Amino acid sequence: MHYEPKTISRKVFVRRAGQLVLLASVPTGLTMCGGAEFDRKLRFQTLDQALDELDTASRAPALEVPGNWNLFQVLSHLAQSIEFSVQGFPEEKSALFQGTVGSLAFSFFDSRGYMNHGLNDVIPGAPELNPEGNPERGFARIRSAIDLFRNTPENELKPHFAYGQLTKDQYERAHAYHVANHFSVIRYLDSTG
Repeated sequence: MHYEPKTISRKVFVRRAGQLVLLASVPTGLTMCGGAEFDRKLRFQTLDQALDELDTASRAPALEVPGNWNLFQVLSHLAQSIEFSVQGFPEEKSALFQGTVGSLAFSFFDSRGYMNHGLNDVIPGAPELNPEGNPERGFARIRSAIDLFRNTPENELKPHFAYGQLTKDQYERAHAYHVANHFSVIRYLDSTG
C-alpha cells in the first residue's frame, strides 16, 4: 500500500500549531494557597461584575493573597493592564504572534468565558510593581482605570500586547476575565484570620 501524505494549507498548519502551543501552555487555573488548592472559579463577563467584586474585597476585614504579590501589587497589575489598553502597551509581541497564538489564546479564553494565566506574570515592559502601597490607593487606581477605559472611544483603544487588536466589547471581557482570574485565588477572611 502506498501512502500519500495529506497536505494542509499554511493557515491551517499555523492555527493547529498555535492551538497545540496554547493548550500546552495554559495553566490549570489552580493555585496553591496555604498548601491546599484554592480557586473560587469566578467568572465575570463585564467590568460591572468586576467592580462588584472589587467593592466586596475593599470592604473585607482581611484578605489572603497567595503568590509573590501583595494586594496592592495585584491591584496595580490589573490597573496597568486596563490603562495600557488606552495608552498602549510598553512592549508588544510580533504581529505574527498576535495574529496566530495571541488571537487563538483570546478566542480560547473567550469561548470558555474565563482565562487562566500565570498570576505572577508581569506585563512585558511594565514598570515594576511597588510592594509598598496602600490597598485603598490600589482600589482607587483600578476604579479610575476602568473609568478611563469606559470613556475612551473604541477607535482609540490600543492593541493588546499578545491578543492584538480587540473590539471594545472584547477588551471589556478580557479585562473582566483578568480581574476574575486574579480574585479567584484571593481568600476573604473574617477579622480573626
